[in-house]
Amino acid sequence: KVVATPSLFTDVIYEIALQPDGKIIAAGYSNTLFTLMRFSTSGNIDSSFGNSGIVKTQIDSGYNKAFCVVVQPDGKIIAGGIGNNNHDNEFALLRFLENGLPDSSFGSFGIVTNDIDTADDFLNDIALQPDGKIIAAGTTRNSMNTDFVIRRYCADGSTDSSFNYTGELIFSFGNDDDECYSVSVLTGGKIMVAGSSINSNIRRFAIARLNSTGSFDLNFGASGKFTFLVGDLDYSYCSLMQPDNKILISGFAITNGATDFTLLRLNTELTMNATSESISAAQIIVFPNPASGAFSIYIKEFNRAKYPVQLKLYDLSARIIYSSVLTELNTTSTFHFEIPDAVAPGYYSAFISSGDAIKYFPIVIY
Repeated sequence: KVVATPSLFTDVIYEIALQPDGKIIAAGYSNTLFTLMRFSTSGNIDSSFGNSGIVKTQIDSGYNKAFCVVVQPDGKIIAGGIGNNNHDNEFALLRFLENGLPDSSFGSFGIVTNDIDTADDFLNDIALQPDGKIIAAGTTRNSMNTDFVIRRYCADGSTDSSFNYTGELIFSFGNDDDECYSVSVLTGGKIMVAGSSINSNIRRFAIARLNSTGSFDLNFGASGKFTFLVGDLDYSYCSLMQPDNKILISGFAITNGATDFTLLRLNTELTMNATSESISAAQIIVFPNPASGAFSIYIKEFNRAKYPVQLKLYDLSARIIYSSVLTELNTTSTFHFEIPDAVAPGYYSAFISSGDAIKYFPIVIY
């Protein structure tokens, strides 16, 4: 365990990155300053980095925070976050030399800032393209709500106007708040962004796939976008592409007041096969829970016999131990399931899916 105190005030680390030599770069903030620290492989502060292992940057007159960091193949360090001018937050992208000094060849003395919309902007994640260009993803707030915002920068920090003609893409999934927290560059150059979308006061996982030019990949989801519900409210903060381009998304889901870790893996090609009517809008009650021998699922105000509804039960090792398809859906339906004798007592995760919708709930079998 390592505890570091760069200041006498609040010190927070949001993300870490590994250098090729195994040293660890930590990004966050110290008091009101955008802060990086470097640790050796043994966990000691690396005094050869910045000022005794710490680099603090005052981007603007207000508070400044680093939310993400990556190490380039040449050893330079790129960190992203916000600078605040005591009025609103701006995108902030900084590059440092391997020793922690600002890279004067990047932006203005190593700093690039962008004021995107009329209110706060948050740069939450960055990804590097093989050609050295930088994808920055985050959230921008206008006078009404928040939207996803994706910007691409050239290697020198200038805006890449070949991306969506302007260098940035702002989009939403609905008419309420949308928040982007992660970005990945896929094999072949396509770009995946993930976060959350609120519609009718329900927060869902939200992902979108873009072509390298900044246009939506129309072969993915519904015109390049895809949302789904796991619990009653979903929060997604991280995504990752596997070598086979399958999508890992993590966060948490709130179901019946209980908050659970959530990790999902999605296939590369997602296509929509359902209308806007969704099982996520249905009221689902599982009883009894805990259960022994059998349990029932009550689905209220849901009528979509056109699309099959599937139940899958997973153990804590993410293995499917039970699967069944629900049939003969009516507007009010109760479905009864016998628990196989082979299912041992314990905690399980149950998923009900139909078309583009997923509903999650925990169940205890004794």
